[in-house]
Amino acid sequence: MRKWCRLFGLEVRTTAAPAQFRGRQPKGDYTVKRLLPSQRMEQEFFQLTRRLPGTAAAAHPLSEAVRLGAQLMLQRALEQEVTEFLGRYLTEPKAHVVFSPPRRPLAPSAFAARAARQGVHLDLKTQLLFHGRRFFVNGESCAVEREALAPLTRLADKRALPAALVTSGGTTQRLYQWYRAGYIGFGPIPAA
Repeated sequence: MRKWCRLFGLEVRTTAAPAQFRGRQPKGDYTVKRLLPSQRMEQEFFQLTRRLPGTAAAAHPLSEAVRLGAQLMLQRALEQEVTEFLGRYLTEPKAHVVFSPPRRPLAPSAFAARAARQGVHLDLKTQLLFHGRRFFVNGESCAVEREALAPLTRLADKRALPAALVTSGGTTQRLYQWYRAGYIGFGPIPAA
């Protein structure tokens, strides 16, 4: 089980005895925590730096630190590439899906005023996913400013953003880009 958990980035901690897993109802406190491989490597790296000089465990700390540092850099790069690929792939619209940008788009200031009055919603065909500060909308990827993170996360989760939350500059700029592409509309979500 330990190999499987490390492979998929899971960390299992239990206060119960392993015998309880054999056909009986488990007792005790079980917690499963998602731990990315890069986070696990970070922990190993920082444990290495805390070892006391002069002990047998710290015989070659520099070579081990270089090895762990290189592994950590490669793992982070791999995780970023996988995140980017999956985000774009999972939100890419099918070939027959077409978005209709507005015929006469509003100016940015007029858009901001109307969005602040009515709120916005995602078009029914729009796919919006996020991972951390990276958002994926209809096969496109963008990094989001910290101030726009909470409102756009809510938009992704609820598919609509109330007027009160469309106030920050970073949020309005990103929403305006999506409005020009035809990915969002004004007001509550229309009935299907």
